[in-house]
Amino acid sequence: MKNVLGITLCLVLLSGSVWAQVSEPKLGVDLDATFVSKYMWYGYDVYDDHGAFQPSVNLDLYETGFNLNFWGSMPFGGGNDDLNEIDYTIGYSKTFYDDEMYALDFKTNFIYYQYPRWNHKADAQELGARVAMPKLLSIGEYPLIPSYYVGLLWPNSSGVGADVAGAFHVLALNCPIPAACPFTGQEHVINLFTNITYNDGAYGADHDWSHMTFGVSTSMAVGEITVTPALYYQHTMDESIKNFNANGDTDSDEEFWAGLSLSYSF
Repeated sequence: MKNVLGITLCLVLLSGSVWAQVSEPKLGVDLDATFVSKYMWYGYDVYDDHGAFQPSVNLDLYETGFNLNFWGSMPFGGGNDDLNEIDYTIGYSKTFYDDEMYALDFKTNFIYYQYPRWNHKADAQELGARVAMPKLLSIGEYPLIPSYYVGLLWPNSSGVGADVAGAFHVLALNCPIPAACPFTGQEHVINLFTNITYNDGAYGADHDWSHMTFGVSTSMAVGEITVTPALYYQHTMDESIKNFNANGDTDSDEEFWAGLSLSYSF
C-alpha cells in the first residue's frame, strides 16, 4: 500500500510540472455510482449471484494523459461482507497516429486491490496494458473496434489469496452505434461489445480460455447526470473458475446480469 501512495504522489507532482508548461489545463473529476445485479470479475461470480453497489471517483490529471481512480464494491445481502473491496488505479493513456486508419489507442494501468476486512492478507496487485485500433475496421458506417488487454496479477503477501498469481488476456470487439431516443429525440450511442478471456492461472484456474462475455449499454443525459443502463451475458467455458465461491457452490455455465450507472463530471 505504501508503494501505491508513493507512485500516486509522484504522478501528482509530475502532472503539476506538466501543468505549468501548458495553457489552461484543468483537473477533470468524474463521480460515479453503479448498481449491479451481480459482481462479475474476469469471469468470476464474486458475490455468488448477489448484487453490489460500486461507487468510484476518477481524476483526469490536468490533461497529461495520467489519471487516478478510486473504486469500491459493497455487496447486497449477507454472507459476502468479507469481500468488501477498494481498488486504487493509476493509469496513463495516449493515442498514436490519430489521423490515420491505423490509429492506435494505448493505455497502461496499475491496480491495487484492497480487502479491508482481511488486514491486507488478501490484497492483490495488477499491472496491465491495453491497445485498441478505433479506425481499422467497420460494419458499414459503424466502427468495429478491436482491442487486446493483458493484465499480470500477483498477491500482496503470502497469506490469504497467495494463489492469485497469474495473468489475463482479453480479446474484445466494440461497436458504437449512434442513435436517437424515440421519446426525447436526444442523440446517444448504443454500445455493442463482446470479449473472450484466457485465464493464465490466476486464482488457481486452469491455463485455458475461461469465458466469453456479450453486452449492450447506452448513456443518456438527465439534467447534469449521465445515466447508463447495461445488460450482460457470460458463457463460461472453464470449470475451474466456476468453483471460486467461498461457500463451495458451483456457478452456472450461463450468467446474466444488469447494471445501472449514474455519473457526474466537472
